[in-house]
Amino acid sequence: MATNPVVSMPQADKVKAALAKCPLVIVSDIYQHTDTLDCATIKLPALAWSEKDGTVTNSERRISRQRALYSPPAGAKADWQIICEVANALGFTQGFNFSSAAEIFAEHAALSAFGNSAGDDKQKRAFDISGLAQLTAEQYQQLAPVQWPVNSANPFGTARLFSNGRFFTATGKAQFIAVRQCQFVEASAQTPLWLNSGRLRDQWHSMTRTGNVPRLMQHTPEPFVAIHPADAALYGIAAADLVQLRNRYGQLLLRAEISTDQRPGELFVPMHWSAQFASQARADVLFAADTDPLSGQPALKLGQVALRRVVPRWQALLLTRHPLTPAQLAVFNSDYLARVPLGDCQSYRLAATSSLVDIADLLQQLQFTPTLYCSDSKTGTRFDYRAAAVVDAQLHWLLLAGAELPLSILPG
Repeated sequence: MATNPVVSMPQADKVKAALAKCPLVIVSDIYQHTDTLDCATIKLPALAWSEKDGTVTNSERRISRQRALYSPPAGAKADWQIICEVANALGFTQGFNFSSAAEIFAEHAALSAFGNSAGDDKQKRAFDISGLAQLTAEQYQQLAPVQWPVNSANPFGTARLFSNGRFFTATGKAQFIAVRQCQFVEASAQTPLWLNSGRLRDQWHSMTRTGNVPRLMQHTPEPFVAIHPADAALYGIAAADLVQLRNRYGQLLLRAEISTDQRPGELFVPMHWSAQFASQARADVLFAADTDPLSGQPALKLGQVALRRVVPRWQALLLTRHPLTPAQLAVFNSDYLARVPLGDCQSYRLAATSSLVDIADLLQQLQFTPTLYCSDSKTGTRFDYRAAAVVDAQLHWLLLAGAELPLSILPG
């Protein structure tokens, strides 16, 4: 619930393999397909943000009532309802007999005071909303935005913490913790390049929402690795080449982007692509499960990899009016796949190191009947295969395949 660990966890391939071994995997999500949901035995439909009713707390500690903008789809339920129903089905009725979000909020508020001494000088935890524990259902519905702590000492909330010069520690003083930089232990001649990951301007998390917005996909349509020109020259890599990143945890297959923004010896890959949009682009498969000893934060910003250019035997561009199923895409037997949602169609960019199957046989397996078809493997034209279907003056699909794709449709 509320996470996509097959994409976001370190050593993500190990996470996927672990889920595959579980006899029962229950996943709650708002989408029909995510990398984690596709590993599930039982799938529970949840509510999206705009369908939820409850409270939300922002980064300045301000609690606000959140009201649903849309009615929930049939069968979809709030997280608290899902948890309560699963608990009841397992026989745990006591403690899971809530009937509203207001009741859960009241218990949450009461628990914030448990073991939490009152008064600024002795309070053990900053978070305390015990002053909201007795809200009636009507008061909860009308709750005005308020900043915690909200308690007997601060019945109307607290705009600023630490204004009295005291912190929530035994001495009342702030505690500074000296940290040491851990030596990364994977450095070796087999993985000589440093790898970093991070966000892109147009994408968010694992692209479940932003990846389906055509305009956002136009800026960076395919997953890539940014390489300094000196490293690109060393490895014989040009812009838009396919390259493989590999270490003992897994591998990626990405387009090369040559950039002076990178330092020599360092690579960058975006963190967003999942199996829903690309075949080998889940960045976190390459990062070790090392964690900070204090915060527990995984080291998802630092890894070491080997880099090599991959020369495909064929590449293809396929445009379809509707998304293809995994079974249809498997027909291509491709090593590389990137799906790019467009305004009125889906664009698929494929490549493989194996020989291309007979185009007529491939189209037959896809149940695609071309109305236009051309095969030209002798004249040196950029595309060896061209096929399309035009029905009632509308293009239903278009396939261009051969040894190369034109640079105009590739990033870089």
